[in-house]
Amino acid sequence: MMVGTIVVTHGGIGKELVRAVQTIVREPNPLVGVALEQSESVDQMRHKIEQAIREMDSGEGVLLLSDMFGGTPSNLCLSFLKEGKVEVVTGVNLPMLIKMASLKEKKSLEEIADFIKNYGQKNIARATEVLHGNRS
Repeated sequence: MMVGTIVVTHGGIGKELVRAVQTIVREPNPLVGVALEQSESVDQMRHKIEQAIREMDSGEGVLLLSDMFGGTPSNLCLSFLKEGKVEVVTGVNLPMLIKMASLKEKKSLEEIADFIKNYGQKNIARATEVLHGNRS
């Protein structure tokens, strides 16, 4: 069993990120995107997230990754927080998802959430700093 990962974003950004990951990491993994559309009601959006959580929860927990803290996707995700069962990390990016999809180590949901948050932050770079060896 593995932690399920759900990418919840404004519009189809998350679904496209998931599609990119599945192209790069060809192994099956519990990863799905949920697109929240401006035309939907809050109840419809909540239902989509809730349904995805049910589908992705194999008993190890579910990690919700949203595009930005304070936006509708993250605000709705926060309403599903449940210690040891559902965790939320915001600021999703492609390196985070690729790492998540290729994780082989057994970790708790909290450990994975911390690891992925830090991994995503480390993969934000200014090219000039990297090229000149000044990256911290």
